[in-house]
Amino acid sequence: MYGLPKDLDLTLFIDKELIQVVIGQDKTILNFYDNLSINISCDFDISGQKTFYSDISTFPSSSAGLVKLLGQKIVNATKQGKGDLVLTLSNDEVLTLFELEDPYESYVITHNTSTIVV
Repeated sequence: MYGLPKDLDLTLFIDKELIQVVIGQDKTILNFYDNLSINISCDFDISGQKTFYSDISTFPSSSAGLVKLLGQKIVNATKQGKGDLVLTLSNDEVLTLFELEDPYESYVITHNTSTIVV
């Protein structure tokens, strides 16, 4: 929708440990140490296992794959294209969040008092 800001300092993700995965009917929330969270409402990929948010009937159960990332720290964060976010975790898993081309937000990053809507 909006893309990631060009001036976003992606180091805010580094060394953040995933401490909670909240799976809802139409949204998944990743809560990291140090007041960082990502609300996911988009397609995402975990090391080649793509989950399609657009298939709402399977989204809650397919989001369960995120549980294997619990306790892992982010070791690298990069931006691809306008708004795709690629996070590499300490267990060598790679989580990619894909920006959708629709009128709604794809994912929302919240860190302390800052909010970034993509």
